[in-house]
Amino acid sequence: MGSQRVTRHSGRSGKGGAYSSKHNDRQFDAENAEHINKERMKQNVYWDYLNGERTHAEQQNGDYPSFQVVEKQFYAERYGDYLSGQAERNRKSGHSNRNRTVDDLLHDKRICPEETIFQIGKKGSETPPEVLLEVIHDYHGRFNQLFGEHVHIIDWALHLDETTPHVHERHVFDMTNNHGEIEPKQEKTLEVMEILLPKPSEKPGKYNNRKMAFDAICRNLFIDVCKKHDLSIEEEPIYGGQAYREKNDYIIESQQAEIAEQQQVLSSQLAQQAQNNQLLTQQQAQIERNADLLEDEEKFIASIAAQAHDEAVHMTAENVIREVQNETINALSVFKEMNTSPEKKLKPAIRETVIAYLDGAISTIRNRTEKLISRIRKKLFSPELRTENTKKLEKKLAPSIHEQLRAFRQKQLEMPYRQRKIHRDDPSR
Repeated sequence: MGSQRVTRHSGRSGKGGAYSSKHNDRQFDAENAEHINKERMKQNVYWDYLNGERTHAEQQNGDYPSFQVVEKQFYAERYGDYLSGQAERNRKSGHSNRNRTVDDLLHDKRICPEETIFQIGKKGSETPPEVLLEVIHDYHGRFNQLFGEHVHIIDWALHLDETTPHVHERHVFDMTNNHGEIEPKQEKTLEVMEILLPKPSEKPGKYNNRKMAFDAICRNLFIDVCKKHDLSIEEEPIYGGQAYREKNDYIIESQQAEIAEQQQVLSSQLAQQAQNNQLLTQQQAQIERNADLLEDEEKFIASIAAQAHDEAVHMTAENVIREVQNETINALSVFKEMNTSPEKKLKPAIRETVIAYLDGAISTIRNRTEKLISRIRKKLFSPELRTENTKKLEKKLAPSIHEQLRAFRQKQLEMPYRQRKIHRDDPSR
């Protein structure tokens, strides 16, 4: 394989405003993205400063926040004091309308996270993904050693599901301002970092600024890391024209345009939903009234079912036991009469013994009946069995009771007001 060209290109915003991180951690509908291979998506790798590195499968199955949430948390924690201090200064000067929020910072194209794309080679001659990942790990380690005090990598993603392997990295510049607050600011931070202008003798401007020098340092650092991993790299950069834009601005801008289009569709859907809010509000009030009525009916039915169950248990247990008792006693009485009659010609002692035994059995049955009834009631009244049986009764009773209640309400509605009032005052009429 011959020499490979490295791509390192940075940007913050396009036609749709500040770049979103949704594309990077695949927090959008990838099913309709033609440039993404769904099968290879599972090979992607993600990292953020809070949760570290994980595969796409771990990202999908784990409880990981989106890059968007992570970036907002970083800005809130690191720049919260700056926002509060700025708000207090605005209050004192009578300019509270200038106050900003974390979301304002994240959408300000001057201080939102800067996104950098790294790629080695092009389609057909790209570097293997595992090598690119090793290079990125090494590069980020050296980057943090050099610039980590003022330039903070918040998240990055290795994409293997597009035409060529590449990495999206997002970082932010900050420095301590005159009020002792950490403030996100690019050019002033680079000055604090002692990054010189490309042309120190000339005035700063669009084509002579410290960011250009910083990018050149980072590009050389990236090339140096690639070479240490035994990669043959073309070191002469290409500026301007389609060749420079082909894999850089195109990727960012086209993907951001895709996300913007999806957001526009979502906004349209939300607008359509808003048109139905008034009708839904009216319907909700009726639903709540019906829900209250239904809840009352269900409680009523549950109460009836519980009463019916308890009454049935009392009656069934006692009736069944006493019926069995009577049948048993009758059978023993008949047996006693048959076997102790004069026709049997039993000896007096034996006859008296048989009579005494059978009378004792009958007496025992009578004495144990109440205990047996109590035991059966206790069993039938156990919480589990009572709940189960009551639910069954509710299902059986509910249709009939609902129908009767509906009929009663309908009759009330059809009844003239005067009659309804009399009926309420005197239910017997």
